[in-house]
Amino acid sequence: MLLLLSSLALASTWDNVSTDIHARGRVTASPEAVTTLVSDLARMKALVPTDCVGRWEAGMRTAGEGATSEVRYDIGLMHRTLPLVVSKVVPGRYVDWDHPGKKGFVTRWTLTPDGDGTFLDMTSYFAGPGWPLRRYYHGVMKPEWEGCQARMLAAIAASFGSVPAPTPTEAVQEPDRTVPPAP
Repeated sequence: MLLLLSSLALASTWDNVSTDIHARGRVTASPEAVTTLVSDLARMKALVPTDCVGRWEAGMRTAGEGATSEVRYDIGLMHRTLPLVVSKVVPGRYVDWDHPGKKGFVTRWTLTPDGDGTFLDMTSYFAGPGWPLRRYYHGVMKPEWEGCQARMLAAIAASFGSVPAPTPTEAVQEPDRTVPPAP
């Protein structure tokens, strides 16, 4: 009975916490130039941390709307191979990467002009796991994934010759790998 009650208490701990993954960076390039880069999967392959994406195979078309690849994400205990499609490109505003399928998700790259550069928000709309994995997801996997996205944004900034400046809403630099204590 005690196990059941503690399980119910833990299940509700993370119920109202967002499972989306988000990182923000700034590059010294126009929104249009950033749009061209993030919609070119062949160029993006070189900017993805290899410890986060263990495999990236280009499809027949590699740039622009309709470009495809197959990627294997290796984040925490998750090792998931998914198709990747550049499903929507609105130059200077946003690019959507769709990972179709039952375990898929969408990553939106939102571009905001900022003087001589562009703020780039990378948000993966992800339905996190159910109980009993929620605690692990929020305590280990989500921070690790946000760290992967932050490193990808830093690589994008470096590809334009800019050094990314930290922003107030940027993802954590090094994920806290400890699992938060139960309430």
